[in-house]
Amino acid sequence: MRLSREAFVTARRLLRSFPYSEYLFCFLPFLIYLGVNRKLALSASLQLVAFVLAIAAGFIYNLVCDASYDSPDKNPLAEEERGRKVALKLAVLLAALSIAAFVPFVESPVSILVMILYVVLWFAYSGMGVRLKETLASPFVASWLLWSGGPAILLINYRVDERPLLLLWASMFLFYAGNEINHQLGDYEEDKSRSVRTFTVRVGIPIAVVCRYCVVTTSLLIFSLSISSLVDLDNLQILLATIALLALFALFEILVYPDAFARFARIHSLQKSVQGLKKSSRSSPFVMMKFLLVIFLIISTGIGPWIGVSMIWILVTSRRG
Repeated sequence: MRLSREAFVTARRLLRSFPYSEYLFCFLPFLIYLGVNRKLALSASLQLVAFVLAIAAGFIYNLVCDASYDSPDKNPLAEEERGRKVALKLAVLLAALSIAAFVPFVESPVSILVMILYVVLWFAYSGMGVRLKETLASPFVASWLLWSGGPAILLINYRVDERPLLLLWASMFLFYAGNEINHQLGDYEEDKSRSVRTFTVRVGIPIAVVCRYCVVTTSLLIFSLSISSLVDLDNLQILLATIALLALFALFEILVYPDAFARFARIHSLQKSVQGLKKSSRSSPFVMMKFLLVIFLIISTGIGPWIGVSMIWILVTSRRG
């Protein structure tokens, strides 16, 4: 009885420790499209349950795999051997439930295969003898798992092939790959001291910073192309739109989150400055992407009621500091 109670307490604590809502705003333009054009708002929205369960399973398994590396203040399982066993069982259960929750809404056989792959990648990212988080592909895998994989599966499931949405998805995928590099920059000293060979540890801080801005620039160019698919921009206008978005991104980095800009402006002293990275500087990409999604929605659906829906959605899914 005591073990069951301990297991329940552990499971409850773990499930409440992850800010699931911050990952859901990426679904917004795709849910609105499916609701307006396919009349599938309810079924598409219900599929969010499957992705929340998958994210929970992946995060819990990550805590189990990193328990021997992390300090107790960062990982609640660091000093709980029994808690790790409970957490592992809970992760497997949630993974199975996520696939089961997705099955009733399957429209395309390919989507269920991609969903299974999505769940397996969550486990391979942290462990399973693979640990994709310690490979050069880790920023792109993290982007897929946390931000862009769920919307991609929705697009596959409902066979959405509209060019603006596909380009928007590609932009989002690359943008959050750049964000993951930013995240790894903040954890560089800690990861290096624990011999965790993330992308940033492998290539070094200067190269990682340059890669981040190259990926973000490509992402913003693709976003401009997605907008051009809606309003028919010529090549010069696409270039100007991309430059304007880069300027906006720089504004977020310099004025709103100066610590993030400092890591780029002082490449030669990054080794020293990156350890002092504040949490607020990691929020820049999240705020920027929300802004871009709202721009896309306004242009694609008209100003109308979707501005209100977008504002409410952003407030509900605000990233925790």
